[in-house]
Amino acid sequence: MKNLKPVARFTFVAFFSMLILTACSAGKAKEGYLHNGDVSLFYKEMGAGIPIIILHGGPGFGFRYLESHLRFLSEKFKVIFFDQRGCGRSDGDGSTPVSMEQLVNDIEYLRKTKGYERINLLGHSFGSILALEYARKYPEKCGSLALISSEYLSTVYWPRNADISRLSSDEKSAFNRIVREGAYKIKDPDILSFYFRCLFKTAMYDGSQAERIDLGLDESRIDKMFHVMEELRPFLKESLYSIVFEKELQAPVLIVQGEKDIFSPDSAMHLHDRLPNSIFIIYNEAGHFPFIEKEYDFKQDIIRFFTMYAK
Repeated sequence: MKNLKPVARFTFVAFFSMLILTACSAGKAKEGYLHNGDVSLFYKEMGAGIPIIILHGGPGFGFRYLESHLRFLSEKFKVIFFDQRGCGRSDGDGSTPVSMEQLVNDIEYLRKTKGYERINLLGHSFGSILALEYARKYPEKCGSLALISSEYLSTVYWPRNADISRLSSDEKSAFNRIVREGAYKIKDPDILSFYFRCLFKTAMYDGSQAERIDLGLDESRIDKMFHVMEELRPFLKESLYSIVFEKELQAPVLIVQGEKDIFSPDSAMHLHDRLPNSIFIIYNEAGHFPFIEKEYDFKQDIIRFFTMYAK
């Protein structure tokens, strides 16, 4: 029996080491580019298991502002962040054409290239529209959807006006000056970051949390961001925008909305009513960024949903 003790000890140490190496491997991020035609799409993936693709908002922001807040999903799933066409570190300039159809096709290209039979999508803000568009076009490839602060547009549910009364007097003065001069004309990353920080403050229950949103703006990203916004303006200006499913969407859907979001919770409820396989969660004391404002509850709800329904 004495001879078994070292073996048992070695087996235990080896097994424990394997667990550590597996955990470290799951948490290590891999990044690179996928080349869809003449456009290179930057992505970063981490974790292992069922794939969840993160779709950022804006349009035009890039995924940087989401990464630190959503990477917790990689503890249980394979998480893929990617900068949409013309955004962030993906290819794009003032002449790169961008359309909803191309953005949807880029997601499908990513799915095929990675060899996934199905994908699960988490979209924030504009990203939730993109997720629904993908589900409409490729319902059989969509495992589940999480729609966070959905920009569901219609003539009834326009965004509320920004409440600048929540800004300090100095912030109001500087913000109004930027608005008068035209934010689209600004090329200075610091000034434009201040402008968006003010906007985010008005879209959150606790405006001080806006400091935790990092768009990572530089001059190249600014040009690309405004170009994408302009390219998608015709789509976003369709006030009767409404996704029409040729057949009932079978994929489970989680809709998460903050009570104080600039997009009325009524719009999210209307979307919930139109999607029979959906779950609707509304957070009190939260606005457009519930993954920051209700961090603990958000993590629990998202993990629970994907654990139950992702495939």
